[in-house]
Amino acid sequence: MAIPDLRRLGVALCVLGAALTSFAQALPAVILAVDPENFVQEKAVSLGLRLYRSGKYIEAEQAFREALAHAEATGVQGVRLAAILANLGTALSSQAKYAAAETALRRALFMFDESGASETPGALACIDGLGHTLSQQAKYAEAEALLDRGLRSAEKTMGDHLVTSAILSSRGLLYRDQGRHEKALESFRQALRIHEAVLGSGSREAAVTLGNVASALAAQSKHGEAVPLFRQAISILEGVTEADPADMASLLTSLGNACLTLGRIDEAEVHIQRAVDVRRRAVRPDNMGILNDMNALGLLHRARGRYTESEEVLRRAVEKAEQTFGLNHPILTAILGNLGGILLDAGQPDEAEPVLWRALTLRKLWSSADAPELGVAQAQLAAAYFQQKRFAEAEPLIRRALFIQERSLGAEHIEVAARLNEMAVIYALSARYSDAEKLAQRAIAIAEKQLGPDHPEVAGYVANLATIYQRQGNYTLSEPLIHRALAIRERTMGAQHPRVAVLLRDLAVLHISQKDYRSAEPLLRRALLIQEGALTPAHPICAETRSLLTHVLRKTNRKTEAGRLERNAKALAAAR
Repeated sequence: MAIPDLRRLGVALCVLGAALTSFAQALPAVILAVDPENFVQEKAVSLGLRLYRSGKYIEAEQAFREALAHAEATGVQGVRLAAILANLGTALSSQAKYAAAETALRRALFMFDESGASETPGALACIDGLGHTLSQQAKYAEAEALLDRGLRSAEKTMGDHLVTSAILSSRGLLYRDQGRHEKALESFRQALRIHEAVLGSGSREAAVTLGNVASALAAQSKHGEAVPLFRQAISILEGVTEADPADMASLLTSLGNACLTLGRIDEAEVHIQRAVDVRRRAVRPDNMGILNDMNALGLLHRARGRYTESEEVLRRAVEKAEQTFGLNHPILTAILGNLGGILLDAGQPDEAEPVLWRALTLRKLWSSADAPELGVAQAQLAAAYFQQKRFAEAEPLIRRALFIQERSLGAEHIEVAARLNEMAVIYALSARYSDAEKLAQRAIAIAEKQLGPDHPEVAGYVANLATIYQRQGNYTLSEPLIHRALAIRERTMGAQHPRVAVLLRDLAVLHISQKDYRSAEPLLRRALLIQEGALTPAHPICAETRSLLTHVLRKTNRKTEAGRLERNAKALAAAR
């Protein structure tokens, strides 16, 4: 039974960098009004603002701490002290120091409320910061209540103001992280309307928010709608005189990921490579953005069948994320999931399992119990169990993932199709062929609707249905499906892609089942040639194909050649 292809997770990572950039816009109004009568505080806070705007969050934190120490030493209270604390909390949150940020922002908000300034721009910006920080710690219920409170006050007291749009953006991110993509889209669109009204449709803020709208569409598998919006946002930024290269790079990466999901690999490579080049020219290091780019490059290499390069890039990304943000930052969940996926593609389930276990553990730490991303992490670990033939352990993970995602994403989402496809495999292994066939056909129908009939992912679903028929001995139905899947992959991925080799071998096995050894032989030779180039001649996947070829040679009375191939296989295994 062919192992289902793992879904890629890239788009969501790219949104985060852009969203944090938008979030930073809400705080300067507070900072500038801290204490114009106190030179020391004003100087420290102004320095913190400049550092924060240039992305130097550690240095900004130090400046805000200096201002805070001076303010507390001189007896400053009320709104003035609250403003300094709010800015310190923002700098901490931008470094993913969420617990410390939460403490500072809660203290600031209490002071705003006690001073009767709960509906001032400073207090509302503080609410935005605290809501965002709570959301990043998966404290979704409290974050949502707080952001709703802030939004009601902002709309009442300020109307279409940049603080209002910042709260809307933070609320959109909260909804997105919970898998509530329709509500996320609505919030981002409202934020976009304000940015266009206040700053103009050609502003940098409008471009960034438009990118969030596009990402919300992509999260609903509406990649065809998302791509032109990403392009529009990029076009806007190209016309902004002092645009931040980090914003441009994030939009390019998101566009590349969307194209990758649509199977437009050549176009994706152009955008992702341009993102890397743009990021290099940035005046400040954007660590989150760099990780997004590395993740996208890893996915691109994987789509190209360059498994070694993909693994190297993703391992470097994991190492950089750990060094920059610590061992438990949420960005690690997606990178680890993708690293585990490439290890599975390369036939290394024993190495993939601990990586995917860690990804699932982090996802549980940062996600709610019904977050669709949690379902993805569960399904990825189940895929490792599949390769290890631990089907009893895989089944409950797939069932739980299907339940979560069907409820949170809807019955027609592409992630639901992936889970249905995996359940079809489980049913087929249990000889429940009728149930397996129905699920596989439903998965294909969803995938064709969302991605188009010629998408490489559709090929994997079609191949699994072919295998279900083959296990029942229904070769008449099975063979044309494998040919269809093979044609799709050759056309979209290239004739030398390792996933093409998988289908060549599947087709060969079909012929062997019918004792048509002559037809199987050239397919196995071609598959082996591709696999040896993509992996290594001693790799277990190559060994399996070589064993099938040896079997075919013996069945066609070429015992000498079969013996030579068998000795070669033993030598490779011994040298491994």
